[in-house]
Amino acid sequence: LLKTLCPDYFIHRCSPFYHKGNSTVVLLINGFSGASNEMRELGEKLAQKGYSVYGVRLAGHGTDIYDMERTNWRSWYQSAFEGLQKASRWGNRIFICGLSLGGALSLYLTARHGSEFPIYGVIPLGAPIFIDDITLPFLPFAMPFKRFVPKTDRDYQDQSLHLTHIDYPSMPSRSIFQLLLFLQKLQAALQQITVPLLGIYSLQDKVVPARNLHYIMKHISSQKKEAVWVENSGHILTEDFEKNRIFRLIASFITQQFAT
Repeated sequence: LLKTLCPDYFIHRCSPFYHKGNSTVVLLINGFSGASNEMRELGEKLAQKGYSVYGVRLAGHGTDIYDMERTNWRSWYQSAFEGLQKASRWGNRIFICGLSLGGALSLYLTARHGSEFPIYGVIPLGAPIFIDDITLPFLPFAMPFKRFVPKTDRDYQDQSLHLTHIDYPSMPSRSIFQLLLFLQKLQAALQQITVPLLGIYSLQDKVVPARNLHYIMKHISSQKKEAVWVENSGHILTEDFEKNRIFRLIASFITQQFAT
């Protein structure tokens, strides 16, 4: 609807964004079938703290659902990795924070490149490690007959978000399959994560069960790790009722890593 009624607004809100600040750079990554818009307010809050902030837009996201259908998990990973490369040119301390798929990519980037880039911390928000759905084993057989899967439940408690939240109303079945392939890669890589971690999940999340965070905490190798569960938000943590608390938690986590 926004894309039809306000095309300029839609293009602006879905575009990558950058705030120049100090030498600490926070890389923000959007979620599955969403857009950079869902990370924009968090980026503005962190920029007010003096940090440099870069919000990527994953390949196939924030444009057209057919663009997403043509991508795969390597396309999404490449978008995030290019963001990490840019962040490393802008500063010497990097934090990676992502929502949903963006959080999973944050973890994977940290696992694969934690020794290569100056990553000081990772902040997954409602990131999936596994997805509970009894129909998923049948997905490869259904894909030729069902290209798109409608979203039945809205991912937020604040119902006013239907006016401003930007995402695709359906998900390409091919993209869901690619997500499952990626999560297998991520599960195998978690133990390589050694940097400080702050995980924030909602107990009301209908998309990614909060126990995903238990799995992360159990399988990463980080000595400093903190888990936070919120109760009055859905999956879109960066836009829902408790967003300001979450913004404060993230800013505090970043600050704590430089405490003497």
